[in-house]
Amino acid sequence: MAKSKTSQQAKKPDTKPTVSGFLASPQAKKRVDSKPTVSGFLPYGQGDMFPQNFKDAIDDSDTATAAVTALAEFIIGNGLEDEALADLVVNNDGETLDQIAEGMAWNIAEGEVIVLHIGYNGMGQPNSLRSINWEQYRHLEPNEQGKLTHGAIFPFLENTFKRDLKKKHTLCPLFNDDPEVVLSQIAAVNGIHNYYGQLLYFKTGRPTSDYYARPRLFGTVKNLETEAELTEYDFSTVTNGFNISGIWKQIKSKKSPAEDGEDDDSTVSKLEEHQGGKNGGKLLVYEAEDKEELDAAGFISTSGAELANRYNATNDRVPIRIARRARVPNELINIRKAGGIAPTGEEMKVASQIMQQGVNKSQRCIDMVLTWVMANWHEPLPVSNPKYNLENLNYFSDKTTTSNERTDPSVAQPG
Repeated sequence: MAKSKTSQQAKKPDTKPTVSGFLASPQAKKRVDSKPTVSGFLPYGQGDMFPQNFKDAIDDSDTATAAVTALAEFIIGNGLEDEALADLVVNNDGETLDQIAEGMAWNIAEGEVIVLHIGYNGMGQPNSLRSINWEQYRHLEPNEQGKLTHGAIFPFLENTFKRDLKKKHTLCPLFNDDPEVVLSQIAAVNGIHNYYGQLLYFKTGRPTSDYYARPRLFGTVKNLETEAELTEYDFSTVTNGFNISGIWKQIKSKKSPAEDGEDDDSTVSKLEEHQGGKNGGKLLVYEAEDKEELDAAGFISTSGAELANRYNATNDRVPIRIARRARVPNELINIRKAGGIAPTGEEMKVASQIMQQGVNKSQRCIDMVLTWVMANWHEPLPVSNPKYNLENLNYFSDKTTTSNERTDPSVAQPG
């Protein structure tokens, strides 16, 4: 319940961190400085927490969550086409290559990046593979030539119950599976028991000069946050607007405020007790010093005209903008036509085909990265000529095509 400043200072509302610190906004006078979690690493956005804040913004947006889910599902499709490769166990936790590919698909859908941790045996051969959540990765500062040489996994950046673990990380050289290079790295740390393997960080989105990936949905983050605020507005409407709302006016009490442990029999306290849910009545208490001030008080609305129309227009535009940036057809994330008509089967078929075309590059990236990483696997693979094609998710065709049929050699390998 709010009070006038004559009776009690209003509390500042709680605010959630936004992702706007990743790049300077057009209105900003200067770019907000970012500090790394650990000295010597490149910070990723304001407070070194851009990926975490960005994922929160996605989670708060129904449309963005649906779009990212659709992207991930269409990228991974039905998994690796070769069942023998799909079922290959690739680490000590029993994860299969198919599960690793799924982790890669989700990282691409959210952050447009692939992050893998590769382990090696004493012969310099890769014998372990894991997909690392993209928000846990940070680059070590580049060398004098501007080249990245190492990265690290920070598994506890969001740790809230043991903040001393926040800086805990595992530092690894970047991917280069040349056995001589691996053996030299093992020797440099005095043996295989001190060697934590390598990290592969591969951006799958548009080429940029940034060291870190820039997700496509970042460009519409204001819409993500707008949709989250619309949800808050709906919640506030349910808990407040559907009940009695208004201003209670009274002469300021001459009684001393109740101290801790004492019963508070003030009007404010009684109103609070009878509101029901959280601020169920949305009542503002105004306490005046005398009757003259009380009579002079009044309410001036600042909401403006056609509030319902403006709300509905905003609520319609924002999801479409998010879907457009994500390049996900409206039909696949249940954005209905005007009038609420559900899409037809033919429209869903076309939307599915458009989606397959949109995720084709991402599928090729997974194919190529797995080809690089598995090339020198420590034991013979279950097939003589391994192909890491993903089987497309397609409910509308008798023939299911794969990314192998559209392999594009023009996609660059990591530098």
